[in-house]
Amino acid sequence: MEDLSAELRKIPPQQIEAEQSLLGGIMVDSLGLPSALEVLKRS
Repeated sequence: MEDLSAELRKIPPQQIEAEQSLLGGIMVDSLGLPSALEVLKRS
């Protein structure tokens, strides 16, 4: 339950356009999801 509480306290996305672009790209080509996750984990 503590993990859920920590997740709920996170700051919401600050770059809506970037999030929309990422999600749109994944919708167009779902094979790109693993690459996108690697980039997101590093940032």
